[in-house]
Amino acid sequence: MRPIGTLSTTVFLASVVICCCFAVNSVGDGVTVEEAKVLRDEVHEMFYHAFDGYMKHAFPLDELIPLSCGGEDSLGGYALTLIDSLDTLALIGDDGQFSYAVEWIGKNLRFDINKMISVFETTIRVLGGLLSAHLIASDYAKGMRVPSYENQLLYLAEGLGRRMLPAFETPTVFEQVTKNAVHGLWARRSKLNLVGAHINVFTGEWTQKEAGIGTSIDSFYESLLKASAASKLSSPSLLSSILERCNLI
Repeated sequence: MRPIGTLSTTVFLASVVICCCFAVNSVGDGVTVEEAKVLRDEVHEMFYHAFDGYMKHAFPLDELIPLSCGGEDSLGGYALTLIDSLDTLALIGDDGQFSYAVEWIGKNLRFDINKMISVFETTIRVLGGLLSAHLIASDYAKGMRVPSYENQLLYLAEGLGRRMLPAFETPTVFEQVTKNAVHGLWARRSKLNLVGAHINVFTGEWTQKEAGIGTSIDSFYESLLKASAASKLSSPSLLSSILERCNLI
């Protein structure tokens, strides 16, 4: 049996599907229309290999364990892969699966649970997924409107957002503003001028000290560049200093 795609595979394919679906009408240099169609169909098959595997072996748990074909609640216990796949299902025109997912989530998903979660992952995948699916499911113009939909995803998103607000009210400076978060992280760098991947916002202690450019820490460097371009950090020397230290990695 081939390993079934994981949550990361599904998320990655969502981006690939977007490119390939539009490639048919906007073909890049060196790619013919027929080649673009083949690539589109391959991505379509890959997505359903991952999604169907999750629905068969892991749903309603968060994600699939590929080798054992079992499921686990890894990021909160709210059918994360299903929520994460909503916009992709709409994008490829699967109105049946999209409608089923929207209705199931509206009837079964609840956030009144006591769980340790990742605020970052929950914000971009769950809160973002619910809001984007709400816009799709409630708009006739997008061609994917769910007849029975009555803003259930919007209400869930609002409830989730309110529950996460306390995460931005901690004794440290990390959640006040992006600039303070950058200063707070950088002040806690190692003697080698490197930062870790996870930090406890209550104690200021690193809970994952490995430095690199992989999961979690990649967002620090990404957000640093975006924030600098968008708001012009008041301390350009800090930005320059951090970027110089990137060479250490």
